[in-house]
Formats: sequence, C-alpha cells, structure tokens
Amino acid sequence: MLPCFSLLLLLPYFVATRMAQTTKDEELVWAALYGNLEVVKSLCSDPAVNINWQDEDGFTALSCACQEGLSLLVEHLLAHPKIDPNLANNKGTTPLSFAFEKGHKEAVSVMLAYPRVDPNKPRDDQSTPLWFACQNGHLVVVQLLLASGREIKTKTMSTFNNSTAAEQGRRMSTRKIKPNDETEEVFQRKNTFGPKCADLVDEYEKDPDGVRTRLRRELGLPGSFFFNFSLWFFISLLCSHSLL
Repeated sequence: MLPCFSLLLLLPYFVATRMAQTTKDEELVWAALYGNLEVVKSLCSDPAVNINWQDEDGFTALSCACQEGLSLLVEHLLAHPKIDPNLANNKGTTPLSFAFEKGHKEAVSVMLAYPRVDPNKPRDDQSTPLWFACQNGHLVVVQLLLASGREIKTKTMSTFNNSTAAEQGRRMSTRKIKPNDETEEVFQRKNTFGPKCADLVDEYEKDPDGVRTRLRRELGLPGSFFFNFSLWFFISLLCSHSLL
C-alpha cells in the first residue's frame, strides 16, 4: 500500500514536470487538435515556433486541423509563410487526405484553394485523397475535388490492396458481374466505392472539362452562372449607391 500511496503523491510532480517540458511547437499541435484558434494565432505569430513541427506519429498542426475539420484553423495555418501543406505523417497521410477521409467539406475547400497543396500525393500504400473520399462515400467532397480545376490523377485509385477492395465491394455495391463493355479497372472501382462516386470519376475520365463545368455550376463555385450573376448584382448595387 505504501509504495502505491507514494506514487500518488508524486503524480502532481510528474504532471508539472511534463508540462514544463512541453515546447511551444508541441503546444501548437495540441491547440490545433482541440480547436483553440486564439492559442494557434498567438503561437503562429512567434518566430521561434516551427509551424511544421511533427509529433512522434508525424502529425503537424495542419494535419490535426484537417482531421478535425476545423476550417478556420486550416485557413490561418495556411496563411503562414513557412507552412508545408503536404507534410505527411509516419504512414504517409497528408493533411488533405485526412480532410478527404473524414469528408470535411469546408476544410477541403480551403485546402484546395491553396495553390501549393498537392491533391494527388498518395499515402505509403498509394491511396490518394480521392481514393479516401470515394472509399468513405463522401460524394460532395469528390465533387469539390473534380470541380476544383486542378489536375486530378484518377488512375492511382486502383492500386490499393485488392482483398480489401473486394471486401468493401461486397458491402457497398450490389454489382457482381462485369459487363462486357466495362474495363476491369472501372468495374473494380464501382465495386469498391459504390456506384455514385465511381460513376462520377468514370465520367470525369471521359470528359474532365464537361464534368468540371457542370459541377462548378451545381456547386455554385466561381465561374458558374449563379456566381457570375451574384457578382454582377453586387457590383451593380455598389454602383447604384455611389451614384446617389
């Protein structure tokens, strides 16, 4: 009993020692993980803080923010001049892949708007952000990616473990027999991801410009009729007020 009681008495000391040893770099990652925007802002303004610091698992502040879908944090971190938006963790998973895997639409939109983000960087097992989104059935996220105007490599999606893909196919799709006019890659993709995401990717491969234009119109992204009309209306409103 006495040794155990002694350990309990020493517990506050161990906690205090650990907190004292925590660096500002570690604090940044923890603040991003728990969504503390004010702490993140404060630490980002400190030139001594390494914005790309990685913990023992390879997670950065941006990785944590993307994984949790904290779009305001993502936006603030991307504004840092030294940020590396494609820095992967120990398994090769990038911040963008985390956002895609979880289906965080706002975080994905912010990431895709940043030019230095690589939308095709695969994980160590060669699964791409697009693969993550399709695998988990995040159709809107897939639409955002294909409508982004970035060059998207869809061929890398079929390099994941075949046995895993087959098992997912049995759960997610009712298709069993490959039609004669369908390639093995397209058939496997539909069995793996389900018809909606797979059909959209298949359509994109055949007509990327047409699909991109249609998706931008449907999502109300810049370049669509809705966006152009809204912009025209806003400018007209400003002009009318200036003339009064």
